[in-house]
Amino acid sequence: MARWRGIAFALVLGMAGGVTGACGTSGDFGQLQCWGGAYFINGGCFCPLGMPWDGGACQGQAQAGTCGGGAFQVDTQCFCATGSRWDGASCAEIVCSGGAYLDGNDCRCPQGKQWIDSACQVPCVPGAYHVDVNTCACPDGTVSYGDQIGCHVLCEGGS
Repeated sequence: MARWRGIAFALVLGMAGGVTGACGTSGDFGQLQCWGGAYFINGGCFCPLGMPWDGGACQGQAQAGTCGGGAFQVDTQCFCATGSRWDGASCAEIVCSGGAYLDGNDCRCPQGKQWIDSACQVPCVPGAYHVDVNTCACPDGTVSYGDQIGCHVLCEGGS
């Protein structure tokens, strides 16, 4: 019996507002959402091994297959549910650090910040350094004019 595979029977949410999509796109489409016991894997919705799709939900009991550690099997591959990843022995919850948040299976920085030195920080102009994650400063004797070019040496007379 054929197992259900593919992205049919999925609901697309967030039709406006530039939401990041499941395929890494942004714009008018939201992230693909699976239902009925299906899992979002590599851009599509899949039922676990032994659970055929009936048009509304995955049916029956999942077969154990060859996966362990909380992973489930689809075809011949083992997967962890969204929000967790294989740690070498089992599926472990993904925990983001440094001010990042979990988006699917990826840790992302809030808008306006970038991953720099193990934390989400505002980007600094060239030559500047981080005072903290929200503040940059130019070295003594230099100044930034907010032009994104970088820190400039002060001219004699302070201008």
